[in-house]
Amino acid sequence: MPTGAVRTVVLAWLAVHAIAAAQPGSLERRESALVPRVPLATHAPAPATYGAIPAGLSLDLGLEHYVVVGRDAATLRRQLDLLGPVSDGRTYDGFHRSSMHWRADWRSDADGCAVTSLEIRLSSTITMPSWVPPPDVAPHLVVDWTRFYQNLLIHEEGHRNITVGHARRALDVLSTLRTPHCDDMQAALSAAFAVIVAAADRENRRYDELTEHGRSQHAVWPP
Repeated sequence: MPTGAVRTVVLAWLAVHAIAAAQPGSLERRESALVPRVPLATHAPAPATYGAIPAGLSLDLGLEHYVVVGRDAATLRRQLDLLGPVSDGRTYDGFHRSSMHWRADWRSDADGCAVTSLEIRLSSTITMPSWVPPPDVAPHLVVDWTRFYQNLLIHEEGHRNITVGHARRALDVLSTLRTPHCDDMQAALSAAFAVIVAAADRENRRYDELTEHGRSQHAVWPP
């Protein structure tokens, strides 16, 4: 390959993580046509807990809701089962989906070929149930639901935190990659990225095992 810059854009990873699953999937299979979607903070800034976001890493973090109605725990449970996000034929109370892209420039030099610039873009969306208590509903139901919602969100944010961590790792690893020849760079970047993706999927699955898919975090309805 002649000396000079080369740019490539690769759609590398699409993953979904639900309250009861953390399996690779696709957006097309994720949702039921019956589920109303209410986008909220679809371009929310990175939470302070992520610290400073390094140059080259772009986070697009979203939160969306589907609406459930009811005056008792059993009705709300049926609504969750009917309207919750769907993946691989299963319905979930909460859901996390993410996709990651990389874009790189590289150039040949006296020592071979080096990455000169790298961009990692991570899109992450959490889907949650939304319930507005009707008038005169039992106060304990509101308390129980609030606790359930908070615990469910904690679980899904756990998946997001894992994914963000691996996006950081991808930026660190790919930006320092070198190959003897620029002809080999795209394959080398793809291979290194695949290793990181596999590690992220393993960690998400392990997270669900350790939390019993959110049960140990009390993300269960009814409580």
